Amino acid sequence: MTACTTSPPHKPGDICAIFKEKDDWYDEAKDAYGLALEADPANPDVYYNLACIHALTNEKEQALGYLQIALLNGYVDLSTLTQDPDLKSLNGDERFEALKKGELQ
Repeated sequence: MTACTTSPPHKPGDICAIFKEKDDWYDEAKDAYGLALEADPANPDVYYNLACIHALTNEKEQALGYLQIALLNGYVDLSTLTQDPDLKSLNGDERFEALKKGELQ
């Protein structure tokens, strides 16, 4: 058995605080979702979650691209796009506003 290589987060019950504290975990999350896409390349939820990760790391173009792919693959809960705090960095972008209406580019 081996020990953890990183210290535990200060607020283990707050996922947002964890990722702010452990920002290198975003890269690991991207890698994990990449593996999920290899297993199921048409899964809209995986694309949506990748969009969230990229929005949280201020990678707007990638976030918008993954949102577009999520919608193309059948992601239908458009109200989530408006309410999800992970996507707030995209607010005001005309492409994001169009996606929130289900308009594909």
